Amino acid sequence: MSNDPNNVTKNPGVGFRNYLSVLFIVIMLSTGLLVAWLGYNMAVRTTTGAANKVVDSITSVVLSETQNTVRWPVRGLLSVAAQNSVGETDTLEKRLAAMPEFYERLKLYPIMDSIYVGYTDGDFFMVRLVESRTLKDFFNAPENASVMARSIVKGKAEHLYFDSNLKLLLRRPENVDNYDPRKRDWYMSAILSEKQITIPPYLFFTIKEPGATFARKTANGKAVIAVDVVLSELSNMLNSKRPTPNTHIALFQPDGTLVAASDSMIADRGQISGARVRTTDDLAPIIQQGLQEYMKGMRGRSINLSDGQREWEISLEDIRHNGDLEDFIVMAIPKEEVLAEATQFLHQSIYIIIGILVLSIPIVWLIARRVARPLKELAAKVQRIMEFKFDDDRQITSNIAEIALLSNGIDRMQNNIREFLDINHTINSERKFDLLLEKLIRETIDVAEADGGLVALFAEDKTAFEDGKLCWINEKKEATIKSVLEFVPPDSNSSLHKALRQNIVTESCAIREDEVDMLESGFDNPAVKRVDVVSVPLYDRMKEKLGVLALFKTIKPGEASFRPEQLSFIGALGSMAAIALDNHSLLNAQRELRDAMIHIIAGAIDAKSHYTGGHCERVPELFRLLLEAACDSEANGFKDFKLDEDDWEEAKLAGWLHDCGKLVTPEYVVDKATKLETIYDRIHEIRTRFEVLKRDAVIESLRTLIAGGEAEAEKEKLKNTLNELDDDFAFVAKANAGGEFMKDEDLARLTAIGKRTWMRTLDKKLGVSREELLRQENAADEILPVREQVLMDRPEQVIARDPHDIIPEDNLWQVKLPTPKDLYNRGELYNLSVRRGTLTEEERYIINEHSIRTMMMLSELPWPKHLRMVADIAASHHEKMDGTGYPRCLTGDKLGIPARMLAIADIFEALTASDRPYKPGKTVKEALKIMEDFKEQGHIDPAIYQLFAQSGVPKKYADKYLKPEQNDL
Repeated sequence: MSNDPNNVTKNPGVGFRNYLSVLFIVIMLSTGLLVAWLGYNMAVRTTTGAANKVVDSITSVVLSETQNTVRWPVRGLLSVAAQNSVGETDTLEKRLAAMPEFYERLKLYPIMDSIYVGYTDGDFFMVRLVESRTLKDFFNAPENASVMARSIVKGKAEHLYFDSNLKLLLRRPENVDNYDPRKRDWYMSAILSEKQITIPPYLFFTIKEPGATFARKTANGKAVIAVDVVLSELSNMLNSKRPTPNTHIALFQPDGTLVAASDSMIADRGQISGARVRTTDDLAPIIQQGLQEYMKGMRGRSINLSDGQREWEISLEDIRHNGDLEDFIVMAIPKEEVLAEATQFLHQSIYIIIGILVLSIPIVWLIARRVARPLKELAAKVQRIMEFKFDDDRQITSNIAEIALLSNGIDRMQNNIREFLDINHTINSERKFDLLLEKLIRETIDVAEADGGLVALFAEDKTAFEDGKLCWINEKKEATIKSVLEFVPPDSNSSLHKALRQNIVTESCAIREDEVDMLESGFDNPAVKRVDVVSVPLYDRMKEKLGVLALFKTIKPGEASFRPEQLSFIGALGSMAAIALDNHSLLNAQRELRDAMIHIIAGAIDAKSHYTGGHCERVPELFRLLLEAACDSEANGFKDFKLDEDDWEEAKLAGWLHDCGKLVTPEYVVDKATKLETIYDRIHEIRTRFEVLKRDAVIESLRTLIAGGEAEAEKEKLKNTLNELDDDFAFVAKANAGGEFMKDEDLARLTAIGKRTWMRTLDKKLGVSREELLRQENAADEILPVREQVLMDRPEQVIARDPHDIIPEDNLWQVKLPTPKDLYNRGELYNLSVRRGTLTEEERYIINEHSIRTMMMLSELPWPKHLRMVADIAASHHEKMDGTGYPRCLTGDKLGIPARMLAIADIFEALTASDRPYKPGKTVKEALKIMEDFKEQGHIDPAIYQLFAQSGVPKKYADKYLKPEQNDL
C-alpha cells in the first residue's frame, strides 16, 4: 500500500458517524419508549398494597407459632402445677407422684429443659430428661436412664434415675453445695407476684445453652414452680417461619431484652463450649433499628426502614395475655423479596422487550457486520501494538473513508514504532563505540531507504570531524564501511559540507558530479545522474552539537528524492541517535572518571609510604596476568573459566581497590621500622636516659674521689659501669631493630635492664598535649625529683579504643577478626618485648584492619549489578583456604576463583617487593618456595598456585617489575 495518505480519497464512502448514528438512534429511541411505557403500566398495577399484605400475613403466622410453641405450653403447665398438690407435699415419695405429668410435658415440648419446684422451707424438687449423651455424662446417669429427679428434703440431697417407664434405676446421694432455691431470682420474683414471671435469658449451667426461666407461685403460696425453656428451639422455630431467605425475626421481652432470633444467632446444642447469651449487638443492624423504633412507641404496625444498602419492611407486634404485654416481635423483610411476584411480572415484561429486540438483531447485525469487521480487526491490531507485538502485517480495507484512513495510519504507526524499537535496541545494546557507529548508520540507511550515509562527530572546536563512519549499500545489500576521516576533507565550498553544517534537517541537496568520487561510492552506472544528501544535526543534553547524521540517495531519471514524511522520520531518528551517542559518551566519561579516581586512590595509598610505593599498581597487573592465564588454560578446573567484558571490569576494579582501606591506616604503623617507632623512633629517649645514667656514674665517681677514695679502684669501677651501660643500651637498640627472634632469656634480660633507674627532676605533665594530660589525670601527684625505671610501661602510654571502633560480632560484613581491647599500647617494655618483627598485637590489628575498611568502604558504594562482587573480591585477599585468614575467616569453598587469585597475587608481590622496611625482597624462586609451603599448609588454592607457577606469569612479572638479581628463573 502506498504511504501517501491522499490515496484514501479515491475510495468513496459515507462518513462512519453518519452511517451508524442514524440507524442506532432510531432503534434505541423506539426501544426506550416501549420499555418506559411497559414498565410504567406494570409498576402501577403490581406494587400497590403488596408489601403490607405480605408483612401482615407473615407476622400473624409468627405470633401464632410463638404462642403455640412457648407461651401456651409453659403457661398451661404452670397454671395446672400451681393448683396441683405438688406444692403442698413435704416428702420425696409424694413429690414423685407428679413425675409422670412432668415427664410427659418434657417429652411433648422439647423446648422445655426442666421443671422444678422450690419450697418455702428450702426443699427442692426437679425433673429433667437425661436421654442425650451429653447429659448422661454430665450427671453420671445409667446408660438406660431417660429421666432424672433431683431432690432436697430437709437438707438431704439425692439424684434419682428412671427409665422410660419411670422405673427407678439408681438412687444416689449428692452434695447439697449450699443450694437454697429461696435465694434464686426465679423464686424471689415469683413468690412476690400473683402472676407468671419471666427471668431474662441466661446461660444454663447444665447444658451450657442460653435459655429463660418462667415461674409462678402455687395457689397456697408455699412453693414456686418453674420451667427452664431452651431458647435455641425457639430460634429454630423463628428460622423455620422466615418467608424469605433474608428475612430477620427477633423475639424480645418488654424491656427490650433479646429472647430469641432467627439466622442461627443462638448456639446449637452440639456447641456447648462456644455457647453464650446473645444480645442485641449480635443482631442484624436493621433489626436493631426496628428495636429502637419499637422502644420509641412505634408498635402494632409496619414501617419502612433502610440500612443503607436495601429497603426493608419492618413489622413491630406485641404478644399479650389478658391485656398484659409478655413479649414483642420485630421482623424485617427485604422489600425486593416481598415484591417477588411484582418483580417476576416485571421480568416477564422485560422478556417481551428482549423478544422484540431479538427480532431486530438480524437486521442490525447484517448492517453492522460489514461496518464493524474492519474496526474489530483494527482494534486487535492496536492491541497487539500496545503489547509491543508487531507481527500483524495485514492490510485492512473498508468502504468508509474514516476507517480506511485509520487503517493506513495504524500501519504506518506500527512500522515506525517497530523500526524505532529495533534501532533503539540495536544501538543501545552495543557497548563498543566503533561498532555503535557502524550499527547506527547501517540501521538508519535501511529504515530511510537510502543508499548510503555517514555519522560524523565534531572535535571540541566544532570546526572539523574527529571520528565517524561512512557506509554504502550496493545492489547485493552488502555494506562498505570506512572512516569519515579518510574522505571528508575540510572543504568549506563543498555542497556536501554545506549540507552537513546545517543546524536543521535539510531538504535533499544535490551533490555536484565532481564530488561523487570524493564519497568513493564506486558508481559506474551511467543512469545515476546525481546523489542527494539529507543531514541531521546531532545535539547532546546541553544543546551543543555533537556531530551530524547524513543520508545519501542515488537519483535516476524519473525517481523522486526523499519524501517529506521520510525527512520527518529521519529527523526523529537523528534525535534518537544523538541520545544514544551522548549516553555512550557519558558512560565512557563516567567510566574514565571512575578509573581515574581509583588510580588516584591507589596512588595515594602508595604515596603514604615510600616503603610500599607501587604495591597498589603492581598487584592489579599480577592479578590480570593470572586471570589471563586461567582463561587460556585447559587444565581441570579452568576449562569453563571465562571472563566477559563485565567480569574483566569487575576484576580490574577489585585489583586496584584491594588495599583502599589503607587510606585510614596510619603511615607510622605501616612504615614502622623499629619496635619503638611511632611518629619518631623513641630509642632516642632511651639513649638519652642511658647518657644520663653514664653522666650520673661519672659524677658519682668524682664525688668518691673528692671524698678521698682510692683513684685506681674508682677508675676501674667507673670503667666497668660505663661498659655495662653501653652493653645494655646496645642490647636494647638491637632488640628495637626487630631483626631477630626474641628468646625467653632475651626478654628476661630486657626486663632486668628496664629495672635500672634514673632521676627525673622535671614535671612530666609540662608541655604535653591535652589528650596526654587526660590520660595522666588519674596518675598520683609526684614529689620531684622522682626516680624512674629506664624502660617503663606507663598507663598514659595505653590509648583506649573508642567504643564505636569495636566491630560487633553480628556485624553487617560478617567480619570475624578479633579486636584488641586497646587501640595502641606504646609501653616501652611492651613494644621491645615483641618476639618477631616490630609490630605489637594492636598494631598488627591496625595493619590487618585495612581489609575490613576495604570491605566497609566498597560495600557502601552504589555498584551497578555487574560490579557488585568488587567488594567481596577486594576484601578477601587475606583469606586462606583453611579458613584461618581474615577478615571473615572464609574457607576456600566460599571464595570465588578471582578472590583466590587476588590472594596469590598479593602474596607474591609482597614476598618479592624490595621496598619494605622490615625485609629484603625475595627472589622469584624463593617466593615460589614459600608459596609452595603456603599451599601445603592449606593457605592458598593448590590448583591456582599450580597454574600460577607453571603459566609463566612469575617470569612476565619479574621481567617488568623486579630487580635483575631477583629474577632467577
